[in-house]
Amino acid sequence: MHKSWHAIKGYGMSALAFISCPCHLPITLPLLVAVTAGTAFSAWLQNNFLPIGAGSTLIFIASLVLALRWSRRPTRVVANQRHSDPAKVVLVTSRRCESCEVAADLWADLASDNQFQFQEVLISSKAGRSLAARHNILRTPTTIIDGNVAFKDVPERDRALLALNPDKDTRQ
Repeated sequence: MHKSWHAIKGYGMSALAFISCPCHLPITLPLLVAVTAGTAFSAWLQNNFLPIGAGSTLIFIASLVLALRWSRRPTRVVANQRHSDPAKVVLVTSRRCESCEVAADLWADLASDNQFQFQEVLISSKAGRSLAARHNILRTPTTIIDGNVAFKDVPERDRALLALNPDKDTRQ
């Protein structure tokens, strides 16, 4: 849903960029004057070509930048990419959340026994809000492993270890 919404916004911004492109003003401005004929707005349009051209250029640039940003396809992460680098675990938490404390203790304990980077981020912080927007996080605790949401609650220890080492089965 999140990706499709960005695509829809990207197409909308592309259409706005096309319409507001300053090179189209010789077509769009007389059309707008004809549609609003007989109004004060039409008279204003006829007497203010320079501000209209400048505004159209600004709208074109802004909508083009947003269209490119929102239409960009996300890069794919290769699953076995981290064979040499330690995993990066980010735990998104909130204040006064007992489950968050349990999850933080679990990941801190696992970090002392295993080789991975662990970071706890409050969802109310700037970094937390950015992560929440990027990963569509609606509740805490949420665990992100190597840029992908892995758990949306406190994971069981075995499942957490398995997420860190997908090639190794911890159950015996």
